[in-house]
Amino acid sequence: MSSTGFLNNYLTEEELKEFVVANRYLDSHTEIIHTLGLESHYFTILKRLFPNIPLKKKNIELINIYVPNGNPVDTEKYEYKKEWLKKFISNVKKKIQKNSNILIAGDFNIIPEEIDVHDFKRYENDALGRLEIRKKYRELINLGFKDVYRFKNKTKQEYTFWDYFAGSWQKNYGMRIDHFLLSNSLIENIKSININKKPRSKEKPSDHTPIELEII
Repeated sequence: MSSTGFLNNYLTEEELKEFVVANRYLDSHTEIIHTLGLESHYFTILKRLFPNIPLKKKNIELINIYVPNGNPVDTEKYEYKKEWLKKFISNVKKKIQKNSNILIAGDFNIIPEEIDVHDFKRYENDALGRLEIRKKYRELINLGFKDVYRFKNKTKQEYTFWDYFAGSWQKNYGMRIDHFLLSNSLIENIKSININKKPRSKEKPSDHTPIELEII
């Protein structure tokens, strides 16, 4: 049972329990996963077998951002958005070297996937939905983050923004452009993620609605 490859593919629940207890890998569920080289599906099993493993206190750096809109795409505004994202990604790379526990939150002005807007065809050549912009978003995530809403809601279609025009709110013609990107090291700390649409339904609301993340 000392072989990582063996653990990855063939470890039974009872063997996992015995192995963890014997080796005192009890600091956190994530540490057990990483230390033993376990596949991700063992995370749920570990939480059931060891529900009371205390979460380590972590120093979390919050980065609150507003990404430039970038429209129209044939102007300097779009070029500025691309340059802004390039510099931001570079800065995040440096920050990760000092602290791997980071939460990036705000209005990204980026539609990550087709599911994140009511009519993708309308926005695929827009500064919010262009492929090169979405690739920048993916590049940021690949530094070691999860888009928390999509991580928790693989196929659910909800939005955080509805324009004021053409009855967009009433018709649910929206898009998801406000995001929480959380370091992979903090995934076990997620308690809930929710898009709260109530404020958008009130009189004279913002065109954005809150997205609420609770971490423990």
